[in-house]
Amino acid sequence: MKWSSRTIFFMDNDGVLSEDNQDEVWLGKIPEMISKKERIPFKEAYDFCVEEYKKFEGMEEWYNVLFWEKRFGIKFKHLIKPQHLFEDAKEFLKKFGSQTIVVTAAHPSIIEITTKSVKPLVRKIYSTFDFGLIKENPAFFHAVIKKEHLIPENIIFVDDKVENVNSARKAGIKSFLLDRSSKEKKEGIIHSLRELM
Repeated sequence: MKWSSRTIFFMDNDGVLSEDNQDEVWLGKIPEMISKKERIPFKEAYDFCVEEYKKFEGMEEWYNVLFWEKRFGIKFKHLIKPQHLFEDAKEFLKKFGSQTIVVTAAHPSIIEITTKSVKPLVRKIYSTFDFGLIKENPAFFHAVIKKEHLIPENIIFVDDKVENVNSARKAGIKSFLLDRSSKEKKEGIIHSLRELM
């Protein structure tokens, strides 16, 4: 694909630019800590966590580390580690980093950790918490567009969640769903960032 110098890429971080390594914390360490704290089996703690996560899925609280620390009565922010860039992301950012804006749902308390690898390579990083909006809401994309003085026609958005892709499309942004695990050929779906190069 060919893009002009005016093209700006909105990129998700977790699962798109960086490997999402958070399951070890959210589905491993946290249930383990709750299991010890409440003196219950790990499986019971795990099931409890999953049910709690479901209650807030699609809401700002779902992404808020401090909210979960308070709700569970444990401290786990220190367990969140920097994320490694995918190989195709390294190649993409080498070519288009100056035209790339990262749009992430990472909470301000951990964004410096989760975006450590990508920060030196991109133009700007915005969190949904900067605007009090989630990516499932097209208003988030309008807010970033206004902040950066852009026009939707010049933007390409990539995310690994279909809800976010559909939201960006509603905001008038050409968007792609990144699915590295599938080889299905379908309009609007890519399997590597190399397909954008």
